[in-house]
Amino acid sequence: MLLIEKADGNVVVKTRFWRIDFLETDIKEFLAGYHDLRTTDGLAQDTPVFVAERHKVFHGSVDGDMLLLLVTDGRDEDRVIQHRVREGAARVSTALRGNSIGYIRDNLDDILGELIFTRFKVSFVGSGGVGKSTLLRLLFGKEPAPGGYVPTINVAVDSSETIQFGTFLVTVWDFAGQSVF
Repeated sequence: MLLIEKADGNVVVKTRFWRIDFLETDIKEFLAGYHDLRTTDGLAQDTPVFVAERHKVFHGSVDGDMLLLLVTDGRDEDRVIQHRVREGAARVSTALRGNSIGYIRDNLDDILGELIFTRFKVSFVGSGGVGKSTLLRLLFGKEPAPGGYVPTINVAVDSSETIQFGTFLVTVWDFAGQSVF
């Protein structure tokens, strides 16, 4: 994902959520395609631009002088990506009110994160003493509780963990043992 100046293509800020390389030559090719798009009658202004036959670039205007680019490999559903780009451009525009461009550089991942990441929640439930907490601790490279069985009462501070796999965030919850679940 890139935020570029509309006039010359200078990169304001760039972040990588996927393993897609988008070079300066690709930005220039995008701008040429973008300007062609703007002058072609009958095309929607948010029509994606194909670059180097391997990138499908979705774009959204930010405050009139910048463009938010979401570079994809073309396998995603256009409607979903266009929505994310429009929402992302609006969020960047909102974040710029009262903040400097340096703030956007430092916080772009946080500003756009929930638009990019898919969240999953996994819950461990079951009878008491079967090893739910031990499994959670082992999954995250921690030692099991010392001294054997220790009941998970209510919700302990360490009863959930979140891990990231690419653009997937998985939150694993550990619930206290229940006789009926």
